[in-house]
Amino acid sequence: MRLSSVIKFAIILIITLGLLAFFDGPIIIMFLTSLKYRADILTPQPKWIFEPTLSNYYSVLFGVSGTTLAEGPTAIRNSLLFVTSSTTIALLIGSLAAYGFSRFNFFGKNDLLFFILSQRFMPAIVIALPLYIFYGHLGLRGTAVGITLFYIAMLLPFAIWMMKGFFDEVPEEIDQAAILDGYSRFTVFLRFILPLTRNGFLATYLFSFIFAWQEFLFALLLTTPESWTIPIAIYNSRVSMQIQWGQICAYGTISIIPVFIIAVLAQKYLVRGMTLGAVK
Repeated sequence: MRLSSVIKFAIILIITLGLLAFFDGPIIIMFLTSLKYRADILTPQPKWIFEPTLSNYYSVLFGVSGTTLAEGPTAIRNSLLFVTSSTTIALLIGSLAAYGFSRFNFFGKNDLLFFILSQRFMPAIVIALPLYIFYGHLGLRGTAVGITLFYIAMLLPFAIWMMKGFFDEVPEEIDQAAILDGYSRFTVFLRFILPLTRNGFLATYLFSFIFAWQEFLFALLLTTPESWTIPIAIYNSRVSMQIQWGQICAYGTISIIPVFIIAVLAQKYLVRGMTLGAVK
C-alpha cells in the first residue's frame, strides 16, 4: 500500500514538473536570453552556462540613441499610463452601468446587454481600417487621449458583463434595507454593494489590465513612435537589419512584471463568494 502511494506521488510529481516545464519553459528561456550577450545568443547550440549581463535591460530602460531602442523608456511609461488610466476609468463606468443593469428593469434591457456583449466577439480587424481613418480625421492618432479612449471602449463590455454577474449575486434586500435607512442609490452602491463585490471588482480589474497591456493590433495602427506601447516597442526592436534578441527578451521580461505583481497581490480576491450568507 505504501509502495503504491509512492508510485502515485512520483507519477503526479513527474506530470506536474512536465506541465511546469511546458508552460514556464518559454518564460525561463526568455529571461535567460535577456541576460546574454549577443554572441552567446547566436551560438549554434544553446548555451546554458554563460556570463550574465544587464546591458539588454540598460538598453531598454534607458534607450539607445539613433535606434528604435531609444523609444524603450517612452514605451514603458506609455503602457503604464494608458493601461492604468483606461482600466480604472472603464471599471468605474462599467461598474455603475452593471449596477443599473442588475437592479433596474427597463425596455430593451436584454437587447442592450446583448449589443454590449457583441462588441467583444466582433472580429477586431473589421473595425481596424474605419477606426484608423476616423482617428486620422479627428487628429487623435498618436495621442494619449485617443489611445486611452479606445482602451476604455474596448474594456467596457467586459467590465459591464463581469460586474453585472457579481452584482446579481448580492441580494436586493441589502439595497432595500439601506434605502429604508435613508441612503440614496448612489450611496448604497458605494458604501454597501461595491465593498461586498470587491473580490469581483479586483478580478475584473486584473483581467482588464491584462487585456489592455498586451493589446497589439490597434496599438500598432493608432500610435506613433512618441506613443508606442510595450508590444509595439517589442515589435520594432531592431537596429538596421538586425533583430535584437537580447533586447526583445528584456522587453518581454519587463512586460510580464506588472501583471505578475498585480496577480500576486490580488490572488486572494480572485475567489468569489464573499456575499454568501449576507442575508439570513
